[in-house]
This record gives sequence, C-alpha cells and structure tokens, in this order.
Amino acid sequence: MRTTLSLAPVPTGAHQVTRQQLFLWIRAGVGLLLCLVLVWLVQPSEFVDLLPHIRVEWVLLSVLGYSLAIVMNVAVVRHILQSMGRAIQLATMIGIHLQAVFFNYFLPTNFGGDIYKVLAIGRRIDSSSSAVVGVVLQRSVSLVIALGLIAVGVPAFSPASVEVAGSTAVVSLTLATLLILAAVVRIPKSFTRRARGHRWVKRVLERWGALFLAVHELRRPSTVIATVSLLFTSQMFNVVAAFAMARSLSLDVGWQNFIYILPVS
Repeated sequence: MRTTLSLAPVPTGAHQVTRQQLFLWIRAGVGLLLCLVLVWLVQPSEFVDLLPHIRVEWVLLSVLGYSLAIVMNVAVVRHILQSMGRAIQLATMIGIHLQAVFFNYFLPTNFGGDIYKVLAIGRRIDSSSSAVVGVVLQRSVSLVIALGLIAVGVPAFSPASVEVAGSTAVVSLTLATLLILAAVVRIPKSFTRRARGHRWVKRVLERWGALFLAVHELRRPSTVIATVSLLFTSQMFNVVAAFAMARSLSLDVGWQNFIYILPVS
C-alpha cells in the first residue's frame, strides 16, 4: 500500500503582507500626507514665529478640557450599553473612541468614525445591535443639546446674525422623528422571523427592536439625567478647551462666544 504525503510549500524568508497590514500602511501614509498639506497651508514660517508667544499654561488647560470632554462622551455610550446589560471597560471605550476620531479624518463627516466605533464595540460586547443603539442615542442626545446651546447662545452672545444651514434642521428633525417612532412603534417579532431569507431586512428589524428597548430603558429618570448631564458637561469642557486655546494664542475672544460657535461648527 503506497502512501502519498503532500506538503504545502514553505515560504523562504518572504514576509506575507496581510490585507489589514496593507490598509494600516495606507492609512499611515495618507495621514502623513495630510500633515504635510496642513503644514503647507498654515505657512510654517508664521507658525514658527508664533511658537515663542504661546502661553503654555493655557495650552495645558485646553488639553485637559478636551481630554475630559472625551471621557464624558465615552462614559455616555458606556452608560447606555450598561443599561442594556452590555458591560465594557471605560479604558477600552476610550481607545475605540480615539481610533474612531482618527477615521473621521478620512471618511466623509463624523459617520466614518461612528461606523468604526459600532463595529469595534459590537465585536467586544457580541452585539452589533446594542452598539448601534449606544452610538446613535449618544449622537442624537448630543445633537439636541447642541441645538439648545445654539438657540440660547446665538441670540444672547452673537455680535452678528448667524445663519444655520437648512441641512442641520433636516438632520435634526429626521433623527427626532426616528427616535419618536422607535419609542412608539414596536416591530412585532413575527416580522423578524418572516424576514429570514432577507438578511438586510432582518438586520434592520432587529436593530429597530433594540432601539425600541433602549429608548424605553432611557426613559428611566436616572438614566436620562445621567446621559444628559454627562453630554452637557462634555460640551462645556469643549467650550473651556477652545477658549483656553484661544487665550494661549492671545486672541481676544470671550468665552461666551464658544457656547454657540462650537455647536454650530
């Protein structure tokens, strides 16, 4: 009886570059290119002349403000996930958030980072639906708070009339409508079972159901107060950070102007 042994060829010294590694190098290369473009746009000579006049104590305050704002934002998503029974470490969430911010520089608007955030969180908590709900609710409540700051800040502090783009109102109304529908309309489980052969339809129905449960969970006073308080505090830390950075450059801009400038931007 003859036995044939087949051996796969073994690479000799050749390093196999995976698709993920290649994507990482492309991101790093594009990031370096963007940094070079940024340096070219700001005119390096003027920037170098400005460096001796920068007030370091205000820069440190600005960095502290932005750091605390990030922690507050991350804590909101973590709090929403915990309310749905999904535990995740705060340090892990901060790392995911910073990676998502990196993606925002490459994909259109902030949705690029949000997509990455949903995928990364979903892998760690084994529930992409809960990840979608956490990120969407955090974004939606943040938008409501931002609109409130604009409504108060523009009439009270703006030295000139500020015209807010119509797209802002459209996006806000769309999100508000979806949240209201999610809180009122519950998709029957029978619909999800019937959509067995339609993968994307089933996913949409499952996420809608998760959003319905999450919105009802957020109706608890303790959860609502914690979510709104953390996001409002995060917005205030962003105001402090932007004002401190302006002061570090000796710019004569009142802190109250950043109350509406940051939400509008």
